[in-house]
Amino acid sequence: MKLNISLLLVVAMIIFSCNNAKQEAGNKEEEKTVDIVSSVPAVNETAPVTTTTPYQNQLAFEKIKFTITSPQSATANTFTIAPSGFTISNDTLTMNCEGIIIQSEVSDIDGDNAPELLVVTQSGPDKKGKAYVFSANKNKSMSMVSLPDFSTDVKNAKGYAGHDEFAFVESTFSHRFPLYENGNPLNKTRQFQYKLKPGEAMKQLVLDKTIEY
Repeated sequence: MKLNISLLLVVAMIIFSCNNAKQEAGNKEEEKTVDIVSSVPAVNETAPVTTTTPYQNQLAFEKIKFTITSPQSATANTFTIAPSGFTISNDTLTMNCEGIIIQSEVSDIDGDNAPELLVVTQSGPDKKGKAYVFSANKNKSMSMVSLPDFSTDVKNAKGYAGHDEFAFVESTFSHRFPLYENGNPLNKTRQFQYKLKPGEAMKQLVLDKTIEY
């Protein structure tokens, strides 16, 4: 009888030890799983969004002033011109534009004592530029100036690959860009010089001279 009791006690101790071993192994596996899960980044984490600082510039020509602003949106960008000092209309003008604004300036290039305004945008990896030119109508109001699209001129567009520069230079409007051939720079520059002339509906920039250097 004593032998049977002793045998039962030994079996019970073996079963208890096995259960403890299984429980400890389970706890360790659970701890390991928790560590692995905690090392995986959360799904809702996102990289910070890069934004462009909005554009603002104030320009003046005698009593006429212009405030140029733009949200500098990566897509569907616009710019706004708020003039002041005109004798008839100082209406704010908002326009859609290609790319973001990189430059604005004012000058009187036709010598009528009324300013012209230039707004330049740039887009794409090849930094293609576009110029928006406006003229004061005898300081009464502001209207856009017609600028021919040189890209339709096969001869003058040859070698063009962006990187435009625009400026008012004394009595002319200047547009220049470096020349390329098969994607390689030629170390040459083509420059167009325009004169501002009266037009039927609006003033227009007329090509006056083409220079290569």
